[in-house]
Amino acid sequence: NANHPSFELFYFFFFFFTTMSTTIPRLYTARICPFAQRPRIVAALKNIQLEEEEIDLTNKSASFLEVNPQGKVPALKIRPDSDTMVESLVVAEYLDEVSEGPSLMGADPEERAYTRQWIAWFGDNYIPTFYQFMRAQEAAEQAEKREKLEAALEVFEAQARKKAGEGPFLTGSTVGMLDVATVPFFERIAVLTHYRHWVLPARFEFLHRWLKAMDSTPYAKTKATDEYLVEKYVSYAKTVSPK
Repeated sequence: NANHPSFELFYFFFFFFTTMSTTIPRLYTARICPFAQRPRIVAALKNIQLEEEEIDLTNKSASFLEVNPQGKVPALKIRPDSDTMVESLVVAEYLDEVSEGPSLMGADPEERAYTRQWIAWFGDNYIPTFYQFMRAQEAAEQAEKREKLEAALEVFEAQARKKAGEGPFLTGSTVGMLDVATVPFFERIAVLTHYRHWVLPARFEFLHRWLKAMDSTPYAKTKATDEYLVEKYVSYAKTVSPK
């Protein structure tokens, strides 16, 4: 029958697209890692279904290293035959782009540029100091890193107030990628509280309100307990940082 080829083509595309649409991306992650938490937050906020595989960063499996020779988390496998996607912000932005709803990056190029600029600032100014403070063993060095961390927070809070007004989020009234990228590191202040007796000072009133607002969003489902973080970060807190 001359119509058979068209039916065969129809069924080919039907099964192809059915299979494609039901493939659930696999996210390789580690609860200890704040970077790996970023895509998990996007998935929670935008109701994206992922198959999560927890990776032991101290003993990476051969199967994980086969799909991701870099051994980094997060890593995303969209389909079994797709290239492995790495880097937390790359994965987070991808998930944001392919999901429904307003973009977490912002509605226009200016907003997206602002988001990228302040994520980069945070990565250059807060994150390194956070870990240096955590790993500082001598009292004088701890005091120095504490001052540097609080100085970075002064800039961050002032900019958030300028940009967001009353917020409650870092870029306005709705959660954005800047919130996603930075909140995991505030969550881990619990480690500094335990090992360095430091809490987020009350004068950072906007940041305190922001963290409370974040806890009322689906982000809260991705959080680890303070006890878990304190236990897992003991090696960071008690080991001198390499020079």
